[in-house]
Parts: sequence; structure tokens; C-alpha cells
Amino acid sequence: MPKAQAGHSTFFRVVYELAATDPLPARQDQGRFHAGEDLKSKTYYLSEEEQTCWTEIEHHRGGPVNPALYKVFQVQVSPSNVVDLTKTNSQQRYGITRKELEDELNREPCQKLGKRLRAAGVQAVRTFSAARRGAINVVLLAENLDSSCRLTCKETTSTVFPRRTP
Repeated sequence: MPKAQAGHSTFFRVVYELAATDPLPARQDQGRFHAGEDLKSKTYYLSEEEQTCWTEIEHHRGGPVNPALYKVFQVQVSPSNVVDLTKTNSQQRYGITRKELEDELNREPCQKLGKRLRAAGVQAVRTFSAARRGAINVVLLAENLDSSCRLTCKETTSTVFPRRTP
């Protein structure tokens, strides 16, 4: 995971402006690593690069979006229990393939693995983006985060789409 300062890794999250008061939780009832009942414990989907966030947003919205309607957040966190599914040996250990990790239509293998990792106390999952080939997303399993993870989230200026100042 990319390092920033004092053991923190820095990630990005882009959310619709109306969700900016609570930008981290997934808002859909199903995602690649959560389904239905997992929403009560919250799943945070982040990207290692801001551009990947925008690609994910446009992928889910079905095309280009107006960046003025979204806010960019920089998230710093230092999880100690991370499963890196970008590594072949981790994929083999958990019985999942890269193709399954990148499959946006058949989420079941990732959702089952998400349940398994939650139960095992895993705090973060490093995985491939389904929307931007070669890019990396990080999924935080919020119920397993503790105070040692030092999670911080702050709005930042987009480096991808310049914002207009009112």
C-alpha cells in the first residue's frame, strides 16, 4: 500500500456532493465485497489514485459526470491486517482469481470472500479496480478497524478535474 507519513497510507474517495457529510460508507446495498446485511457494518471503497475514483464513478453512472457535483476526499489510514489480492499467492490462498476480482457482473465470489475476511478480522483488502484496468482499490471493512488504524478523511481539491471557486 502506498505510504504517506507516519505509517499512514493515503487513498482517495469521490462522492456525490449530497453525500459529503458522511463520505466513506458504501451507499449501494451490494458492492463487490459487501451485500445486504454487510451494510450495517459499513464498507469503505477507496482507490490508490484519484483518477481511479473518477473512472469508478463514471462506470457506475454509465458515462461522464459533472465533476462540480462531486467532492474529493483524501483518506489516510494505517490498517495492520491487510489482505493483498493483487498478489497471486493471496489469490490462491483465498481461492479467487483475478478475473473474478475484476468481474463487475458476478459479484458473488468477492462477496463470499468479503464475508470470510470480515469474520477473520481483516481490516483492509487491496484489490483490482473493475472499472479501470491495472488500477488498485482498497476496501476497508469498517467493523474491523480499531483506534490503532488512525483513520482520517478530509475534503481536498481535485487534481484531475479543476474545480471552480464560487
